[in-house]
Amino acid sequence: MGKLHYKRADYSVVVKNRAPPPKAWRWEIYRAGNANPIKQSSIYFDTTAAARRAGKDAFKELLNKLFNRSPITDKGNSIGQRLAL
Repeated sequence: MGKLHYKRADYSVVVKNRAPPPKAWRWEIYRAGNANPIKQSSIYFDTTAAARRAGKDAFKELLNKLFNRSPITDKGNSIGQRLAL
């Protein structure tokens, strides 16, 4: 079976309510075709905004690692749209 090739647009980050308050929120990164997250925060956050900020940073770091690019070379693609939660 051949190796699957994924594109940057195949990944997304979301914030989900996964625990009881006060720290109920965590970010999760998904890849197209996967029902389960490929990465998630190890901690829970007080607010969706805090989880979103941390998730955006983790998302950028993961994409740069997977695609071996610096953030400067990513101008003009749809990453910014994916990150807008």
